[in-house]
Amino acid sequence: MLSELESSVIGKFPSDAVISLAQKMVQIDSQNPPGNEKCLADYMANLLKGFGLEVMEYDFKPNRPNVVALYKGRVSNRTLIFNGHLDTVPFGDLSKWSVHPLEGVIRNGRLYGRGSADMKSSIAAFTWAVKHLIDQGVDVNGNVLITLTSDEEDSCVGADDILKRGYSGTACIVGEPSHLQVIIAHKGFARFKLTTFGKLAHASAPDEGKNAIYKMAKAIIKLEQLGEEYKNLKGHPLLGHPTLSVGVIKGGSKDNVVPDVCEITVDRRLLPGESPEGVDKELRCELDKMVLEDPAFEYSLSLYNSLPASETDMSNPIVGLAKEAIKDLFGREPVVEGMPATTEMFHFVKSGIPTIVLGCGDIKVAHTADESILLEEIVYLTKIYMLIILRYLKPL
Repeated sequence: MLSELESSVIGKFPSDAVISLAQKMVQIDSQNPPGNEKCLADYMANLLKGFGLEVMEYDFKPNRPNVVALYKGRVSNRTLIFNGHLDTVPFGDLSKWSVHPLEGVIRNGRLYGRGSADMKSSIAAFTWAVKHLIDQGVDVNGNVLITLTSDEEDSCVGADDILKRGYSGTACIVGEPSHLQVIIAHKGFARFKLTTFGKLAHASAPDEGKNAIYKMAKAIIKLEQLGEEYKNLKGHPLLGHPTLSVGVIKGGSKDNVVPDVCEITVDRRLLPGESPEGVDKELRCELDKMVLEDPAFEYSLSLYNSLPASETDMSNPIVGLAKEAIKDLFGREPVVEGMPATTEMFHFVKSGIPTIVLGCGDIKVAHTADESILLEEIVYLTKIYMLIILRYLKPL
């Protein structure tokens, strides 16, 4: 049940304001690659300064800015972090969009554009939640720290850099799209390059060479079989079983040349407790079996990127607080779930900060043509964030 203060503050919230901010953010191009988050970072830094927050904007890699903004309440040992990434994936094939990805069109109760779901609307929600509490003169007992990162869609190390600079908190909410459900676990990933080797020859005399693409074709079938076998594993109660996918293939130089090299990328999603080193060993075991079956099969395998899975205990107070806020506002029991994608939650959990994912939008429409989000979800999320702040940093 909402208190009198909570009802008063939330009831005065101007919903059009947060929708306008989400729309403005969508209209600022921050595609990655190429990695042009600078304009959006500048915009958000200036906006947050105007709200009265202490703001620092800095490049953690050349021309890749992070924005850190602190709202100071009364002296307390509590700091609630809100985290979001500024970058989006590229637009893709524009012919598949019914609107331009940067137009920020609103129609039929939805905001359309790249980043509308992933995850500019959630950033707008926690930004405006803090702004509204300031406007209402709410004197909270503790601090709110907003961390906005670049290059999440590629390296996912912006949040790690912020934490290494000494910023911290006692709880964290990552605003990735969760459809207003509480996420307490996500998968990690390990990405490998697998190369098969052959021998160059003229295509008119293929037996004089060794076709690296043919060798890779057999390896891909083996990897597909391995991915199917994962489905028979017990798995994680919230995340299910691990997955494996081949994402990119490169091979050959000319149509009349037997190729001597073929390369693929392999994406293996990790469960809590799994490690990239363990997956490397697993893959090599399968590939070495192929060498025994075919001595002419030559390969190299290298790990080029990884992030572990992450999990926050269901009993942690921030989980219960988020669930209660949703129930008290909307009268429904929220679902606690896991997320198959990887998020910056990992960095905060690794630093000992209890963290959940709670955002607006559907992860299934992220990265797609005509990416969009329900306007009412943005408004609902802003109210949820306000209530969590009020209850975590209880006003005096």
